[in-house]
Amino acid sequence: MNISISKIFSRTFWLIFGFIFLTELFSLCAYLLPSFNKAAFVIIILLTLALSFLKPSLGLLIFLAEVFIGSKGYLFFFDFNGTVISLRIALWLIVMSIWLASTLRPKQLSAEFINLKTNKYFYYFLPLAFFVILGLFLGLWHNNNFSNIFFDFNNWLFWLILFPLWSYYRRDAEFKQNLLSVFSAAMLWLSVKTFFSLFAFTHNLYGFLFEYYRWVRTTGVGEITKMSGGFYRIFFQSQLFLIPTALYLWWRALNEWLNNKINREVIFNLFLGSLAWAVVIISFSRSFWLGLLVAVLVGLFLVIKIFGYKKIFKTLGSLFIIVILSLVIIIMVAKFPFPGAEKISATQALTDRSEFSSDEAAVASRWSLLKPLWDKVLTHALLGSGFGTTVTYHSSDPRVLQNSPDGNYTTYAFEWGYLEIWLKIGILGLLAYFFFLGKILAEAWYSLKNNQLVASTTILSLVSLVVIHVFTPFLNHPLGITYILLITLLLSSQISSANKFWFGVYSRILSYFKR
Repeated sequence: MNISISKIFSRTFWLIFGFIFLTELFSLCAYLLPSFNKAAFVIIILLTLALSFLKPSLGLLIFLAEVFIGSKGYLFFFDFNGTVISLRIALWLIVMSIWLASTLRPKQLSAEFINLKTNKYFYYFLPLAFFVILGLFLGLWHNNNFSNIFFDFNNWLFWLILFPLWSYYRRDAEFKQNLLSVFSAAMLWLSVKTFFSLFAFTHNLYGFLFEYYRWVRTTGVGEITKMSGGFYRIFFQSQLFLIPTALYLWWRALNEWLNNKINREVIFNLFLGSLAWAVVIISFSRSFWLGLLVAVLVGLFLVIKIFGYKKIFKTLGSLFIIVILSLVIIIMVAKFPFPGAEKISATQALTDRSEFSSDEAAVASRWSLLKPLWDKVLTHALLGSGFGTTVTYHSSDPRVLQNSPDGNYTTYAFEWGYLEIWLKIGILGLLAYFFFLGKILAEAWYSLKNNQLVASTTILSLVSLVVIHVFTPFLNHPLGITYILLITLLLSSQISSANKFWFGVYSRILSYFKR
């Protein structure tokens, strides 16, 4: 996959970027003027419906754009007698309804499923789907709170977007290019928003900061926290997508450099990669940092495998350039002399953040959760306790202490990602998920010879996500699910012997259960 930069930064790209900017601006206005929120929500829904009837894939692109920038999906919402409907849920219902309406005819439905069967990952996903459905019934069987079951299971329903996504991706050649433009524009916007937020808070733009901060927190877009050394953590959940972006740009620049010499394309990709890496650094998410670090270590292994030991010094050189450029960009934004920056120490903030002090509220709460969560997991270790299962533990989070002075907190959502999946769908469900992800990794590994750039980026991106999920759950979150679906689309055109190997494993497992 050799994507032309001129094709990415096209007129369509800038048009999408402009719409994304206006959407976030209107979301801020909707927070300041609550009456505007419902109006904007209805306008977006009606516009999406109209465009979807005109061309169904346009509705899906709007939905994906919201996922790329919206974090939790509440940039806009509709409050109906206490029932809050997020923009993401509404857009999801539109996309799925339009797709279902177009496939109600028997012939069309048959064609859609035949088309879906061409997705070589579909059958490897079925075991996971079985255990997810079983988790729903087990949640009801164990009399878990129905509201908890609904919102817990709701995230897994996001996998259904695979049907329209694969359908339009296979049938509509223009959809592929438009999807790339939407993703690229969203990543540029996330970078701009991150740098702007860092600039605003390190330069004390009074009269704006309080409302902006409240908007970020209320919509669930992210978190802004003052760190040691006067620095600020600018964290948006959607920054997750900048990790594969950073890895792709690094690998693309490295691939060109190792095969040729430093040229304009290498320099340009290193610069764009530095912007993405800078955003990941500014996020101050240790999970993101760890995921990126492990992916880089795997990248060094791939360089040795593909190019040999002699290329390792150039590889380290490219990493050094990207890291230095990233830090320079961050310092330039934080210490820009106009209109007067505070005295900050990025070095102190980075050093303190990299230390996992048990006294820190977030770390203390996470470790406090581990034992009661583990005990609950072992209660129904094989099949799980079902969705909506709760655990009570002692939290040091200041937000929890405001409502519960003793610190006792009961929830069905947990920071320990793999233990949460194990708790809800059992060890068999977790193994089914690993089986599915293993298929993707194996496919990428065997595709290294056919399309090295796509395969390498896939391996690095998926490794980073798997590592991140240990401490920050994304594999059972719409952002992580979208992340995986995009990876499968990238690999969908690759053909390798991995299919035969994994189909053999799959057949043996099925034959065992048939006995």
